[in-house]
Amino acid sequence: MLFITGLERITKNMLKTTDETDIHYMNYAFSYAQSHPDEHRKKAIGAIIVKNGEIIGKGYRETRTIGEKILTIHAEHMAINDAGDNAENATLYTTLEPCTKRFKADYCITPKPCCELITDSKIKRVVIANKDENFGGGGIDYLLEKGVDVAICDGFERFKNLVQNHYFETEEKRKRYIKENPCTSDPQ
Repeated sequence: MLFITGLERITKNMLKTTDETDIHYMNYAFSYAQSHPDEHRKKAIGAIIVKNGEIIGKGYRETRTIGEKILTIHAEHMAINDAGDNAENATLYTTLEPCTKRFKADYCITPKPCCELITDSKIKRVVIANKDENFGGGGIDYLLEKGVDVAICDGFERFKNLVQNHYFETEEKRKRYIKENPCTSDPQ
């Protein structure tokens, strides 16, 4: 059993965390996302994988244009690839609830929905900053059904505009938003 201070039960199987370690790593995930914004979609989503107090995988949402196709790789997928086989029994911190489905096969580089990649990688715990309100969510329920511990990291609502489908009209407005809503951990 996992013992972490600062946990509050939200439902039978889901917790809200105010644990300092969780907040530290979530700040890092947001900082990493902000340092790698998805210029095409004008949003920043980040994920890191932590095992034994060490960051073993990092990822951010990236959209690439190849010819006429627009391809996306999700932050969780990039972090899982970065961690490799070390992801087993680790904790994933993600700034947005992981996806449960793909809408267009030629749109995503990620071969499976992020939730499937998480369970296939045998990650034992996922800490989420914001629920996905645009595509119906479902990631939390999926992970809980598969036996993954899930916690919502409290205090990150101020970053909701960075992770949802929020399009900044100009690059200046995006940079101003990031400046006005800084994270406390610097990405490496």
